[in-house]
Amino acid sequence: MEGLRDTAYAVPGPAPGGDASRLLLDEAVDGRLRDLVSRWCARGDLLALALPAWLGHLGTDEDRARLRTALHMVHAARRLPEDEQAELGTVIGSAALR
Repeated sequence: MEGLRDTAYAVPGPAPGGDASRLLLDEAVDGRLRDLVSRWCARGDLLALALPAWLGHLGTDEDRARLRTALHMVHAARRLPEDEQAELGTVIGSAALR
């Protein structure tokens, strides 16, 4: 998984129609999301909802909306342990995904 995400980070320059500051997620948000996704690896159904949107996030508004929607779906399923549910709520509410 790390190799795929690192490949996405290696995309040079800003996203089409955007500036370089919007290319990647905020470092703190991305770190929190990496931690959650790694914990979801044993739960394939949850991982299947979030992983494609997270790996495909290259900074466009459409990518941000796709990721936010996928994370909302995982959150709405209410199948996470309490600590992960709270952490995901924090990630969804972050300015980086608005």
